[in-house]
Amino acid sequence: MKSFSSKDTEKCGFEVATRLVKKKRRTRAIVVTLRGQLGTGKTTFVRGMFRALNVRRRVTSPTFVLMKRYPAPFGVKGDGNNICELYHLDLYRVRGSSMVKELKLKEILRNPQNLICIEWAEHGGRSILKNVVCVTFAHGVCENERIITVSYGKN
Repeated sequence: MKSFSSKDTEKCGFEVATRLVKKKRRTRAIVVTLRGQLGTGKTTFVRGMFRALNVRRRVTSPTFVLMKRYPAPFGVKGDGNNICELYHLDLYRVRGSSMVKELKLKEILRNPQNLICIEWAEHGGRSILKNVVCVTFAHGVCENERIITVSYGKN
């Protein structure tokens, strides 16, 4: 996908979230990893995803708090389990497994009613990176152009 504005990037996130909710029954949370340089639109993409799931609160980067939780209003009904909790993590500053344990991420990952978006997931360890949807962001040729690549795992 190509994006030429924040609005385009949000729309891409909206479309991906809509597709993910329609997936068949799950045994664990939906995990979306977001990879790309600073300023490529990762948080903007998450904002679009959460808007698709009826979150009306302002979605901002969790860089300094590491994790933000957003309840999905009324639960979002899909073909599988309802999505009830949305999490947005930024693990850029995480160093070591003890910080990941403090976030109680294993418990969050086990719940099939959770959708988790993780920026800089590679800082959180290998268990996070299994069966995920990976979204990669890159700067395009033009100043505002972004190349967004989505690869769907088994999740």
